[in-house]
Amino acid sequence: MGRPEERLADPTPLPEAMARVEEVVGTHFPEALDTVKACLAVAACGSISDNHQPLTLILLAPSGAGKSLAIDLLMPRTDADHLATYFYRSDKFTTASFVTHRADLPRKQLGETDLLPRLKDKTLLTRELGPQFSGKTDELRKRFATLTAILDGQGYMSDSGAHGRRGYKDPINFQWIGATTPLSPEVLAVMSTLGPRMLFYNADRPRKTEDELMEIARRPSDSVLKRECQDAVHAYLSALYAHHPVRSVSTTTIAFDDRQLRQVVLLADVLTRLRATREGSTADYQEAPEHPERVLGMLKTIASGSALAHGRSKVTDCDLAQLAHIALSSGVEGRSRVFRVLLTSKQKALTAQDIAAAAQMSEPTARRYMCELEDLGLASDAGTGEPGGTKAIALPDKYAALRGVVRPAATTARGAGDDADPTSGSAATEAGTEASEGFSTAPRAGDTAGRSDNEDAPVSALLEEDGHRDEESPGSDPLSRRAPGGPADLNHEAARAPDHNTHGRRTPCSRRTLPTTPSTPAAATSMSPEPPLEGASASRSAPTMLPKQACG
Repeated sequence: MGRPEERLADPTPLPEAMARVEEVVGTHFPEALDTVKACLAVAACGSISDNHQPLTLILLAPSGAGKSLAIDLLMPRTDADHLATYFYRSDKFTTASFVTHRADLPRKQLGETDLLPRLKDKTLLTRELGPQFSGKTDELRKRFATLTAILDGQGYMSDSGAHGRRGYKDPINFQWIGATTPLSPEVLAVMSTLGPRMLFYNADRPRKTEDELMEIARRPSDSVLKRECQDAVHAYLSALYAHHPVRSVSTTTIAFDDRQLRQVVLLADVLTRLRATREGSTADYQEAPEHPERVLGMLKTIASGSALAHGRSKVTDCDLAQLAHIALSSGVEGRSRVFRVLLTSKQKALTAQDIAAAAQMSEPTARRYMCELEDLGLASDAGTGEPGGTKAIALPDKYAALRGVVRPAATTARGAGDDADPTSGSAATEAGTEASEGFSTAPRAGDTAGRSDNEDAPVSALLEEDGHRDEESPGSDPLSRRAPGGPADLNHEAARAPDHNTHGRRTPCSRRTLPTTPSTPAAATSMSPEPPLEGASASRSAPTMLPKQACG
């Protein structure tokens, strides 16, 4: 049927098409809007001509959170759909599918079976990646070894006794958007060999109250609403590829200022440190974090894709907010939550009590992650230094430039009449008054007061429960404590099991710290952090948006 750009003589302007997506999705499925826009940014990266690194974004959320909704909205309805030119749906495949060596097929037919060449310049959509992240350790290692080679983007060659050597020597670039439930510590340990080739996005949301469930029960069938949202997303994608055909836009045409580039560099550095692995029964790190160059390129490309998706030639703070959410989503979950508190607190030095209240975890857990962040160079000791003195940490000066990008954590769903601020007494963050942030300009239900047409907010930055059932705060409800989609959770299940790096032991801060990067130049470190945004009035039981400059 041809590409959309060949048939649309007068395509809809991208800002107008994006505004329609924000309006429809923001009305029917407001919690999914940030995730949808992150997926659209990754899809828009297919229009970038000088990116040679396949981009993978995996949506993480528990079952029933709606993580696959964003993927469904992008998915072509049929093979004849013109969007099938740009998207490839595969709900189930094996790593052997990329380049097959099936003994029951003649060699001449193998090329028609291979998955890899069918992905060239397309976005692969996989609704459930659970099977890819399950299995015995040896099976996982073999699987991820193949994925590592595939995601390098330089083709793939393999040998077998059945067909000898075959594969593809030329570069094959594509995007991959998938979804899965939070990963187990065992999978994370194996994935550490994959490096930064996979990025993650916490797509969880708040648990709905009974009143909110009643509203859902009263409204029309979700299939009708999803169809309307899909219509808006498909119209947007048609306009996107009409304005920007595949591999047609150079990143040199998308501008970053020096402040934004510094923030992208810091986010890449933070991401690699947050997911550094430990082995053995001590707190010593056996290996330094991965080098950040590869993930730096990936984050910069996604920021460019986000700007392109909005019809802009310049990156804005809302694009960087998406990167911040991805960076924290791609790290070990508990570390990410504590680091977010450091970045968003108005208090310079934070104790375990402060962090436990703000990050919604127990004090022993907070102390463990405080020590880990110190070892990783993401926190500095701010204690008294006296024997028996109170343990406290502070944010290193060089990361202060991220304060305007990483948003405070939101409060979790709370019962009617429960006005207690979770950080009351700790002054750790403003989480009690600033609920989850949206990334879009579209008004959401119950969130129209005080917003102007040019306001926008960064991506949702919400927290999940820590998961230590035996260490929860007194009187807390494990279900209502779960916070929506935010900082991330590469390691959501790790909190429920003994730490695979320390065999469940609570170890003190390691005496051996990781190497730090060169100090940030004075011009960058002395930059005043952006002031916290004033929050609109918000319900504590559902995500709302903080005003921010327009994305469009």
